Amino acid sequence: MTARRKRPPEPRQPEGRSPAPLPSPPLRAERPRFARPVPDSPVALEHPVEYAGRTYGTIIRRRPSSAVLGRWFEQFDAEAAPPPGEPRLNVPIFVDEAGELIPDAVLGFLDDDDKQRVFKDTEPFFPKRLAAALEALTQDSPPSSGGPAEPTSSASSAAPGPSSTL
Repeated sequence: MTARRKRPPEPRQPEGRSPAPLPSPPLRAERPRFARPVPDSPVALEHPVEYAGRTYGTIIRRRPSSAVLGRWFEQFDAEAAPPPGEPRLNVPIFVDEAGELIPDAVLGFLDDDDKQRVFKDTEPFFPKRLAAALEALTQDSPPSSGGPAEPTSSASSAAPGPSSTL
């Protein structure tokens, strides 16, 4: 038979003291994410826009986090309000492939068909606070020129009818 080697005794903690805690493993640099996010919705532009040395061929609609929305409100509050009838277009739901906000100039320059597709069905991407702020900005502005204008009494009486000759 071979002799068994004895292990050295473990150091004893004085009574009333607990052993020192083990160091916790280093945390990974992981970003929080929503458990059930509203999926991003990319819109490929039929007429890409070139601006500031970049070509914008896709606009992604993304629901912003509270941090992104807070930074947008801080920036917005720091700048002068746009004139009536000129709502701020650069809302924080329109981003490029890198996650950067689409510039106002690009959103304002979009081909009309592309613009209609970009702005269509955006409600799921607007947090209530952002929707309320944008509504307040545009409530005193004149109607948009996105659709047919309603005729006024003077315009309807002065305009020639379809069967009129000039």
